[in-house]
Amino acid sequence: MMLRKLALVALLIAVFSLTLVVSVSSVSAQAAACWEQIFEEVTIQFGGQTITYDKHVDTVFDNDCLRIEDGRVNNHDLAAGGAIYCGEGGTVSVWDIGILGEGDLILAVSPRDIAAVPNPPEVNTLLGEAGGFRLYRLTSGELQVNGPGIYSTDPEYVFTWSSCPA
Repeated sequence: MMLRKLALVALLIAVFSLTLVVSVSSVSAQAAACWEQIFEEVTIQFGGQTITYDKHVDTVFDNDCLRIEDGRVNNHDLAAGGAIYCGEGGTVSVWDIGILGEGDLILAVSPRDIAAVPNPPEVNTLLGEAGGFRLYRLTSGELQVNGPGIYSTDPEYVFTWSSCPA
């Protein structure tokens, strides 16, 4: 009977160890894809033995993992049709991004043109438009760019942010 319990405990330890190795391997692989595995330590008593292992409780996406580091405001939008930048003194510029990743300056709105609209305005107000892109000052005081989407399921790209530093 005692030998049977020890064999069962040994089997459980082997299974938990294998699960932990597989979990650690999958965490390493998924970390490269910006997913983080959340584990909590669990301790159980079995056959007079204490077994501690890590139990998977959640998986979360790291939003800061995938972003474009060229200074654009919409740096988390990896499939945006346009790159939005805050330039010197608060100029907003929008670059149309081509299929090969090259960009063409499409729209630039000066700080003077932006300041000419009350913040916040009574209605959403168009500040400038070109090449299918439009820059608005919203009634919330935020800025918003609308432009062509790059997927047929997303006919319009929309990005909203607080403001550009002056």
